[in-house]
Amino acid sequence: MSQNSFFRKKITWILIAYGLFQIAFITYPPLDAAHNWRQTVTAMIARNMVQQNGSLLYPEVDYLENGNGIIATEFPFMQGCISVCIKLFGFQHWYGRLVNLIAVMTAYLALYFLIKRYSSESMAVYSVLGLMFSLWFVFGRDIMPDTFSVSLVIVSLWFFSEYMEKGNYWSLFIGSVLLSLGVLSKIPALVPVASLLFFLLGNYPIQKKVLLCFAVILSLMPVYWWYFKWVPHLISLNQKPLFFPRSLREGFFEIMEYKSAVIEQFTFHTFFAFSGFILAVGGVVLLIKKHLKIELLVLVALSFTMILFIFKTGNVFPRHSYYMVPFAPVMAVLLGYLLHNIPHKWAIGLLAVFIIESVANQHHDFLRRPTREYLLNLEEMANGFSDRNMKIVCNGGENPQLIYFINRRGWSVETSTITNKSLKNWMDKDAQFLFIDKTKGVVEETILFPKIISTKEVDVYRLK
Repeated sequence: MSQNSFFRKKITWILIAYGLFQIAFITYPPLDAAHNWRQTVTAMIARNMVQQNGSLLYPEVDYLENGNGIIATEFPFMQGCISVCIKLFGFQHWYGRLVNLIAVMTAYLALYFLIKRYSSESMAVYSVLGLMFSLWFVFGRDIMPDTFSVSLVIVSLWFFSEYMEKGNYWSLFIGSVLLSLGVLSKIPALVPVASLLFFLLGNYPIQKKVLLCFAVILSLMPVYWWYFKWVPHLISLNQKPLFFPRSLREGFFEIMEYKSAVIEQFTFHTFFAFSGFILAVGGVVLLIKKHLKIELLVLVALSFTMILFIFKTGNVFPRHSYYMVPFAPVMAVLLGYLLHNIPHKWAIGLLAVFIIESVANQHHDFLRRPTREYLLNLEEMANGFSDRNMKIVCNGGENPQLIYFINRRGWSVETSTITNKSLKNWMDKDAQFLFIDKTKGVVEETILFPKIISTKEVDVYRLK
């Protein structure tokens, strides 16, 4: 049985099994051990679009800092999708996981059909499996816009392909809209856009190439407006950006101090498996050996775009594994290319080794954290003595998870900053209650305000 016929029978069941596995864990609240802060920020912005009548133009968080809660962040398209779910079905913590997973599963299909069109069925399946069990295995179900944004771009590439092959103008329009929304949702999603070079170097009519370039430039104009015009305006309102871009020079020198961590991002964190990286490198070697000039030029363009992103991010890049999300599809395709070009039995064996290693290093993210489930009771606790308009102080620090689960607006501060004097300052800003999460440390001073609730994990004080 050939590789193509083998996988033609299996791909549907692979996608169904993978989707069902992810759905089995979809209703978890954002208590994850890793990146819960980013997930709660995303969910918080979406919830405030409903509770605070927030808008796409003025995303709001619950930690007030300078007063109004407005935050300079990516265009909140994913958050807007979550808010629609809240309006239709009532609030649940996990809607963001579902929105993300739908986008990701659609991207897997788009990538499969793209590669099948220009290469073979077996390479398409190998590549999709490589992406499924890359770091997308975890981040594809998280309440974060990273895989969501890149997924929209991958789907846009399929529609651009439809236009280039069939001349369908509706495909060009849909691709442009999805491309714009994808990069607006998070600007690193620009990385896979460089793969459009494949069409520009290919044997297509010049009119199609010109129109494709025009459509892409037009679709990126809202991106320029949002990140370079509107975001500075949002920063001026609250001085609270969610990202801190560097100049290329600053980023370069910062990266030079984290060289080993940057290397680890590629060698391990992309697939959470060293075997995946080795297979991807094998794909590069095979491309060079076969002198596939167009494919190599596209790879260079994608790599160059990724390097620019790394420098713009600076020392934040090596400290967050999810920053490899935009480049994971590239490495997955390289992995798929190698497996497609070796004997079928060897390919299946190497694929199995890769998947086992990847799942072994990521499975913990699907486990519940019983020690943190007390957070799920905090909003009901707060409802017993306050309404949602009353402001609070809590010792969540920079992580907004605590204030998110209390579902009140106010100030999330470090435990060490809580004193009777500082509490009076927050009272002047209309803070009415203090929540102390005792798992985050002990307040050094004896608090002179009345304690109204005390549990194993939380103490609550009335300030007014």
